[in-house]
Amino acid sequence: QPKPYATSFQAPDGQGGLSYRTEEGDGSGNVRGSYGYTDAQGLFRKVQYSAGPAGFTAKINTNEPGVDGKENPADVSMNVEKTPAGIQERYTRPVGSGGRGGWGSGFGSGSLGGISSGSYGGLGGLGSVGYGGLGGISSGAFSGIPRGGMGVRSGKSGY
Repeated sequence: QPKPYATSFQAPDGQGGLSYRTEEGDGSGNVRGSYGYTDAQGLFRKVQYSAGPAGFTAKINTNEPGVDGKENPADVSMNVEKTPAGIQERYTRPVGSGGRGGWGSGFGSGSLGGISSGSYGGLGGLGSVGYGGLGGISSGAFSGIPRGGMGVRSGKSGY
């Protein structure tokens, strides 16, 4: 029998950005929570999720470059806002290799694959886009999470 719990954290990255996570579970195995970040330039990702006997759902709000919201994995809805002026060019010009966002771990099932803390894909320290899509900002955007960002990823394109 699952036991109720609640956990949360909030961590500044030392460069004007902030990441956070909050989650709670009940005695029936239902889980709900949210996580996200905002960087010093105004880029953000906010994810609200729930999981239980009926499955997993997530709502993502972001203004990250390269995300258009046209491709929504199963049970995930994306609300994409315009990327702040001057940001898109910084993240898309060739600057070097990006690398992996970190080692992923998480929970979930089906084509979505779960919530990952660090996933393949992502913006490799302002380098080129890495394996499989946007996945998260690597190398330090999430203070307190070793190497890698947090992202909901699908088996298809690496959110």
